[in-house]
Amino acid sequence: MSAHERSIVAGLRLPGRSLRRRRPSLLVRWRSLWKAAELDEALAAGSDPLASETLLWRADQLIEAEQRVRFAETLERIVDEAACGGPQMLPGPQLVRRDVIRDNRSLLLVLAERLRGDGPQGLRGLAKVDLLVSYGDSALYHGSSALQLKVELLEALVALDPNDGRERAQF
Repeated sequence: MSAHERSIVAGLRLPGRSLRRRRPSLLVRWRSLWKAAELDEALAAGSDPLASETLLWRADQLIEAEQRVRFAETLERIVDEAACGGPQMLPGPQLVRRDVIRDNRSLLLVLAERLRGDGPQGLRGLAKVDLLVSYGDSALYHGSSALQLKVELLEALVALDPNDGRERAQF
């Protein structure tokens, strides 16, 4: 990629706009699916999505508006499930620490609202949210304390901010 193209990608992007012009090979798509957690961790740590085709494809998936809405819906359902106290209706990891979810209800709903917003979203933050909602070993499902989840939620909210400073590209 030329320096000119790289500067365009690094600039402010509209929400849901793709980083790439064409669909990658089947091998790249398969690798990004197979290594999604590893790629999410790298992006959450601030890795440049242009460093590899798999990182770029994973970043492209995370910035989609539909994905952000799915994250928000998941967070809202988790809050609802924790509040009702009955058997879990969500597929996937069990909410084993409902008290931790209830203690962080307001932050979870603020995060969901932020994800539904039309403004630019930081890629690091989107990757942090994915790590929270998509993996059963996260603080959302198996956190040792309400404080641990609160810290991770605040880190995700800060990383979603386009003025975070640790990130050049916002989506």
